[in-house]
Amino acid sequence: MNITVSILLLDGDNMTISVDGYQARTFSHVDTNAKINEVCEYIKDSILMSMNEVTFGKKSLSEVKG
Repeated sequence: MNITVSILLLDGDNMTISVDGYQARTFSHVDTNAKINEVCEYIKDSILMSMNEVTFGKKSLSEVKG
């Protein structure tokens, strides 16, 4: 499974982050540890939300009849 995280730097203060299968969000003034943590949490949560529809393990395999 591939999930793409895109970071678009709009100018010196703003960036838009988008995660495949989820939404995009713009952050401004990412210049403190608190803001960096907010961006990281958004990326983590977006990846987890985009994985909701994915089936893992044996459930992901096609049924083989024989």
